[in-house]
Amino acid sequence: MPDISRTPFCRKKHITGEGAGIIARCGNIPVYTADFDVLTKLTGFHLTRGMLAAMYRPTLPSVEEVCAGARRITVLENVMNPTNVGAIFRSAAALNIDAVLLTPTCSDPLYHRAIRVSMGTVF
Repeated sequence: MPDISRTPFCRKKHITGEGAGIIARCGNIPVYTADFDVLTKLTGFHLTRGMLAAMYRPTLPSVEEVCAGARRITVLENVMNPTNVGAIFRSAAALNIDAVLLTPTCSDPLYHRAIRVSMGTVF
């Protein structure tokens, strides 16, 4: 079984269509294709562009590393709604907050809804 932890999945039509440029940058990484309904069943939600990538997440920095040199820090405790997490990250960026800390009971800031609401500032 191939390691799918860094593998793109996409609709068959994207091999030569919208995803061709992204796929070209994948080098020797295999790209798996499927029909839209199969990808929907696999992920549990409709892919807005019909492309998906699974990859390793880097090791999270320690609280000390995140706070080193930070003057203003936002702490989120038990914020379980990904929309709220995304909005807080976007607001923190607008207010020039240096760091954002989340307790383990918070929603994942890399959940697709949090990313969308934050307009990518969670990265």
